[in-house]
Amino acid sequence: MLFVAHAERKYARQASTQLLDLYWQQRGAQPDLADRVLYEGVVAQRLGPDASRAGEIIRRAEESFTDWPVERELKFRHVVHYLIFDGVLERHPKLKILAVHGGGYLPAYCGRIDHAWGARSDAHGELPHPPTTYLKKIYFDTVVFTPHQLAELVRLYGADHVIMGTDYPFDMADYDPIGHVASTDGFDAATIAAIAGGNARKLLGI
Repeated sequence: MLFVAHAERKYARQASTQLLDLYWQQRGAQPDLADRVLYEGVVAQRLGPDASRAGEIIRRAEESFTDWPVERELKFRHVVHYLIFDGVLERHPKLKILAVHGGGYLPAYCGRIDHAWGARSDAHGELPHPPTTYLKKIYFDTVVFTPHQLAELVRLYGADHVIMGTDYPFDMADYDPIGHVASTDGFDAATIAAIAGGNARKLLGI
């Protein structure tokens, strides 16, 4: 089973996907170079003529506090998106994937990937089925923080594909994960029991 999580570096958090790719390529070639120095170098390389602004851009990204509430979820979306469009789930139909934080933004905006798959040849790739066919095979945790979003996740992907998460011990953890599940309108006792523990036991075979 594959758990989709975000491998981070303190000063690489605000990077775009392309910038992160470049960061890790250079990090592998220069393992002893301090992260901050390396990341500023990567940003400068991408900026070209505006390279002198690298430090300012990193500082503003850090001060705007976009990483925890916004960019992490975008990164989760990128990971799930790549797993689908690269054909990983088509080639490995028995692979079990648990996407944390409710899968990021992709599960709530899944219509766009199906539309792109049908409308554009470059987005179709070699996938024989619409992307949401594979998205519905993924398991999602409950760390979405609002009952209505959790209810929608269950409506779209099924109660059997949602597993209670906590994000413990981090400061962004769900303070009352069981209460979050139990307070969601429309969840009967069987659904709550499945999400709060039953689904995890089945997935892990325990």
